[in-house]
Amino acid sequence: MQELSHEVPMSMSDSQWLFLLNVRDIVEKEAFVRSVYYQELNESKTEQCNETMKYEKGKFLEEKQRKYDAGEIMYGRGFYDYIDIRGKDFRKRLDEKMPQLIFDCRFLLKNSERNICAFIKQIKTVYDYNWFNPNPFRMSIANLYMDDFVANLVKKNWHFAVGPPSTNSSTDLSKVDENFDFDLAEFEDLEEIMSYNSEDNTERHIFAPRITSRGIRSVLDPGIKNEEVAFISKNATRYLGDDISKFKAFVICATRDDTTHPTTSPSVAAADDGFNSYRLPLEKYIKWEQGRKDISFARITNIMKDVYLKESEWKEAFLKHVPEWHFKKRDNEKSEILETKKARLQRINILKEAVQELHFRKIAFQRPEQKGTPKKPRVHRTLLSTLLNAVDVKEGTGDSISGVKLPSEGNFEDEHQNQKSFESNPGSNSGFDSRSDSESSTLVPGDGFNGCLLRCKDEHMMKMDNEWSMDFAFPLVSLLRTNGSVEVAKEKARSICEDNELLDSCFRSCSMSLERKILRLGLQPWRHLCRKLELLMTQFDCWKSNIDTLTLGCYLESHKIRESMEAFTHNQSLMVVESICRDMNILSICSIEEFSKYCGDVSKILLIQLFQSSRDTVIEMLKIRWPVLPYTCNQKIEYYKEEEAQLALLNIENLTVFEASSGDLPEANKHGETLQI
Repeated sequence: MQELSHEVPMSMSDSQWLFLLNVRDIVEKEAFVRSVYYQELNESKTEQCNETMKYEKGKFLEEKQRKYDAGEIMYGRGFYDYIDIRGKDFRKRLDEKMPQLIFDCRFLLKNSERNICAFIKQIKTVYDYNWFNPNPFRMSIANLYMDDFVANLVKKNWHFAVGPPSTNSSTDLSKVDENFDFDLAEFEDLEEIMSYNSEDNTERHIFAPRITSRGIRSVLDPGIKNEEVAFISKNATRYLGDDISKFKAFVICATRDDTTHPTTSPSVAAADDGFNSYRLPLEKYIKWEQGRKDISFARITNIMKDVYLKESEWKEAFLKHVPEWHFKKRDNEKSEILETKKARLQRINILKEAVQELHFRKIAFQRPEQKGTPKKPRVHRTLLSTLLNAVDVKEGTGDSISGVKLPSEGNFEDEHQNQKSFESNPGSNSGFDSRSDSESSTLVPGDGFNGCLLRCKDEHMMKMDNEWSMDFAFPLVSLLRTNGSVEVAKEKARSICEDNELLDSCFRSCSMSLERKILRLGLQPWRHLCRKLELLMTQFDCWKSNIDTLTLGCYLESHKIRESMEAFTHNQSLMVVESICRDMNILSICSIEEFSKYCGDVSKILLIQLFQSSRDTVIEMLKIRWPVLPYTCNQKIEYYKEEEAQLALLNIENLTVFEASSGDLPEANKHGETLQI
C-alpha cells in the first residue's frame, strides 16, 4: 500500500492489527488503515496543542495565586468557592422517573466489522452523555450475543460495564473465564461471563446499565404495555408526535437502518416482538441537503430528551444537535477534492485486483488442464458433499486431504443466481475426481475406483449437473429459488429423490470398499429427506413466498461455515474440524428459527429432524478420518431436544422423529464387514 499511497501509518498497535485481520472487506481495510494514518497525524498535533494549553493555564494560575496572596478574593479550586445548596431542587424531583432507553443488539453480528465497532463506540458515547445529563435516561442493552471479536470491543470500550483498563492489562480477554466460549452464549447479566476489572481499587458503577442476551421484554419495567414502547426506525411509516411523554421506553437498534438491509431493519425487530416503530419527524421540519441521513445514537438520544422534557420543539432540537452542514446546499466540490477521491477509488480498485489475483482459492492446488481430457460435470449438493470431496483416503495412509476449489467471495444472491457450484480438484483423490485408471490403482483391491463407482457417479451427474448452489442451510431452498413455480419444484424434488435412489442402488451393486461407504454416507440425509418429501412439500408455498428472507436470514452463519470448510481443505487439524462442528450447530439453530418464524411449527420440527440426520452423517464421515472427535462434534444439542419436547405438547400430527431403517444402517453392520483406515 505504501507504493500506492502516502496515507499509510508508520506503525500500528497490536489491537489495531487484530482489528485489521478481522475485517473481511478490502474497502473497509483500506479505510481503516487510512483512519489510523490520520489518527497518527492528529496525535502529534494534539500533543502540541496540549503543551500550549498547559503553558497558558500555568501562567493564568500563577497570576491568580499572586492576587490571592495579595489579599484579593479569587474563586476556584484551592481558592474561595460557592456552596451550592440543591436540597430543594432534589426534593421536587423525588418522584421523577425518566423513560427507559434500550439498545437492541439482535442484528449486531450481521453487520460488518467496521459498523460493529462504530455501534459499540456509539453506545459508550450515549452512556457518557447520559451520565452527565441532569435528566438521564435509564439505559439497558438487550439481545447482545458476542463472539470473540465483539467481546474484545466490549472489553475495550464499555468501561462502565467491565471496569476501566488497568496499567497491567491489555484489551484481550484475560479477565474472562478461561473455560468460557463466546459462541453466541446466553447470559442473564454481563457480569456472569465478563468479570469486573477491579485491579485499580475501583468499584462497579452503581448506575451501570443492565446488559443481557435476553429479549426486550426482559429489561422492560413491569406493567409497561406494548403501545408504550417505541422502536426508532427511519424506515417506519409513522412519525413521533409532538408529545412523546406517553412512551415509557424507547428502543434503538444497533444496525444499519436503510433500505439496502431490509431484513435487519428496526421495523422488522419491532414487528417480531409486537411493538410499534416510529421515525423522527426530520422531513417534516428540516430539508436534508447533503451527507448520509444517518444520525448517531447520541444525537438521537439528545433530540428525544429535549422534546420529552419539552425544552424545545422538534425543529429546534434538530437544529441544535444535528451538524449544520447537513442542511446547507451542496457547493461544487473543488477540483483538488475530486482528484483526491478519484485517486482513492483507483487505489481501492488496484487493491481489489491484487487480492483477487493472490486469492488462494484461485491458485491453490491447480494443475494445468490436459488437452483432450473431457471436463467432468461440477457438483455440489449439501455440506456433506463438501466433506466428501475433502476427505481423501488412500490405502496404507489415510491422512491426506484433497483440495477443493470453492466459489469466490461475493454477493450471496449473485452466487445463487449464477448457480456457482463446487468443482473437484483435478489432483484430488476423492470420490469426485477425474484421475485415470492407473492413478487409482492404489485403492481397495478388486474394485477399480474409476470403474463401477465412477460410472455410477458419472451417470448420476449427467442428470444433476448445475442443480445445487451454495446453500448450506437447506438444499430445497435453492431448488425453490431456481425453479419458476412451486409445482415445478415439487416435480424436480421427486425426480431428484428417484435419481438418488437409483444412484444408491448402483453403489450397492459395486463391491465393498471404503469409497463406497463414504459415497453412500453422503446420500443418507437425502434418504431421510425423501421419506418425508410429501410432508415437506406442504411447506413449499410458504418457503417460496419468503425465499429471500429465509436465504438472507442466516447469511452470516452460512458465511462462517463456508470459511470453515475453506480452511478445512488446506488445514486438516482437529481445531478446524471443531470449528466446522460448531458452525454447523449455529447454522442449524439459526435456520430452524428463521423457518419457524415465517412458516410455523411444522417447518420447525421437520428441519430439526433433517438437521439431526445431516449432523449425524457428518460426524460419521469425520470419524472415518478421526476416530476421536472434539467435544463440540460429539456433544448432544439440547436445543433439538427442548424444541421437540415443546412441539410434542402441541400434538402436531404426522410428525415423528426419524427412525433408523435397514437402508440407513452403516454398511459394516449390514454386511458383517469391518472397514478400517
